[in-house]
Amino acid sequence: MVVFVCLYRKVLNEKGWEKLRENHLLEGENVNEEYCEVKDAEYAPDSSNIFMIDYFPQYIQNKMMLDTGE
Repeated sequence: MVVFVCLYRKVLNEKGWEKLRENHLLEGENVNEEYCEVKDAEYAPDSSNIFMIDYFPQYIQNKMMLDTGE
């Protein structure tokens, strides 16, 4: 479960600002900071499809599950 949460956090940091921009919810936000450091979990479910379809299978297939880039 911890690995899943760490990977989901990584995807939120990579795609969170982009997802808010797509939904026109980006107003006066400092996009130079990591998404998870300044935003709460309100919009986290919006990135779940991106995570489950695109990223999670890639991490499992490439055995990069423990490399969260930190």
